[in-house]
Amino acid sequence: MNRQCEICEEELFEDGLFCHECNEEIHRLVYPVVTQTEGYFLMSIYHYDGIIRELIHRMKFQEGRYVSRFFSAEMVRFLRENDISPQGVSYIPMHKKKKRKRGFDQAKDLCVEVSGQLGVSSASLLTRAKATRALYSLSAKERMHELEGAFTASIREDEKLWLVVDDILTTGSTIREASKTLRKAKIPNVLFLVIAR
Repeated sequence: MNRQCEICEEELFEDGLFCHECNEEIHRLVYPVVTQTEGYFLMSIYHYDGIIRELIHRMKFQEGRYVSRFFSAEMVRFLRENDISPQGVSYIPMHKKKKRKRGFDQAKDLCVEVSGQLGVSSASLLTRAKATRALYSLSAKERMHELEGAFTASIREDEKLWLVVDDILTTGSTIREASKTLRKAKIPNVLFLVIAR
């Protein structure tokens, strides 16, 4: 059976999910950014645009869970290239009602795969305590209000270096609230890594 590129559906003659042209487009969207704000580091790998946007959408909504294998490998590559060695991997969880509706949590998929490739443990540091409205339709101020108290810490007083993964960064409100929750729980050594912003 002939294999096809996941993006353009042209016949594939090389290993991997994508043809040469689509691989080049993915590479063009690589835009690593590291920021330190409000006491935590936030890292991202891609621009949220074009093929990357399509792949994230497929991973989340179109029965494309397998795409998380590509993104988790990219996360591990990013960490190794930058000599970052977390001792544990976690994720930004979705609320249980949303997970039940979707059937899976793509951030948890990324977490499990990244931790497996790194050979470190994975754990759920956070629980989504509050079902929030869809954030993409809200202003930055509305997002902050909506996310207040959205998380509780599942683990307390841990000194390990934790990596917390998620798919997309928009305003940063979700990660800001997650970081606040972890600091209150005395989990001070946390790096956040998203696929795209």
